[in-house]
Amino acid sequence: MAPEKTVETLTTHSAMFGTIQLPEDQCLMFEQGLLGFSPNQRFAVLPAAPEGVYWLQGVDDGSLVFLAVDPHKFVNGYSFDPGKIEGPAPSIGVDAECAVLTIVTLPNRSGEKATANVQGPVFIDFKARRGWQLVLAESEFGTRFPVDLSLPQNDKPSSSGSKVR
Repeated sequence: MAPEKTVETLTTHSAMFGTIQLPEDQCLMFEQGLLGFSPNQRFAVLPAAPEGVYWLQGVDDGSLVFLAVDPHKFVNGYSFDPGKIEGPAPSIGVDAECAVLTIVTLPNRSGEKATANVQGPVFIDFKARRGWQLVLAESEFGTRFPVDLSLPQNDKPSSSGSKVR
């Protein structure tokens, strides 16, 4: 009988969630960081509600917490051409377990809508435990695409929908 594999855990203090325990295999390395936050390279994706909404929690800096959504669920007709990525594109293996998320900016005033940076999506390879924030040279959706966080636009993800665990 093979010995059980032990999963290491990390303890981090989140400004939003307090002290949290994260399995080491849930930590993602963003070698270039996120735009504007390049020194911070380790993040974890935490599920929220409704379905398709997540928190991107900084592991080394607990004050970094980003709200993110699966654009396939919140932006009708969402897609992007990998050939339109500015800078180096991620190298993805054939057995990759990938997802795309977009970072959300919450409104400052009542009556305003939340917006998603659909032109700068976050691409994640869960199997390799790596992530990249991409910059798309062209996007019909832009950096401040209005999203309604109360309910996803699509009841079911498209066949190209993101898979986030």
